[in-house]
Amino acid sequence: MLRLLRLKQLNKPLLRQTIRLQSTVETPKTFNCNEEAELEYQPGFAFSVFPRIQDVHTNDLVGSDSFGKDKYYVERSATGNLPVYIDVKNGGNVFTELRKIHGNVMKLRNDLQEQLPHIPKQNWKCVVQSNKIVIKGDFSQEVKRVLQTTF
Repeated sequence: MLRLLRLKQLNKPLLRQTIRLQSTVETPKTFNCNEEAELEYQPGFAFSVFPRIQDVHTNDLVGSDSFGKDKYYVERSATGNLPVYIDVKNGGNVFTELRKIHGNVMKLRNDLQEQLPHIPKQNWKCVVQSNKIVIKGDFSQEVKRVLQTTF
C-alpha cells in the first residue's frame, strides 16, 4: 500500500498540463486534393534549380577568369613584408629569392627584368615548381623597391 502511494506521488509531476499558444500569423490555405487543380500540366516544362548544360558558358564557371594568363600576384608574408630573401650557398655564392608568387612566374620575371636592366639576364632563374624567382647576386633592396612602387 505504501509503495502504491509513493508511485502515485511520483507520477503527479510527470502529468503536467501542456499549454499551447496560438500564433498570430494567418494560417496557410490548404489544398483540397478532391477539387480540380488550377495549374495545368504543360508538356516539355521541367522545373530545375540548375540551368541546362547547354545554357552554361565557360565564362560563367568559377575559376574561368583569366588569372594566370599573363597575370601574377606576389603575396606578402604574415608580418606584411615582401617575400624577398637573401640566400647564401656554400662557397659564398649569394642569391636573391622572390617567393610566394601566384600566377605567371615568367611574366613577373620579364616585367622585373624591364624594371631592373642593370642585372644581367643570365643571372635570372625561374623555379616554376615552387613558384619563385632566383637572382644570382644581392639585389634584394632593388627588387623590394620595384615591387613596392610599381606593382
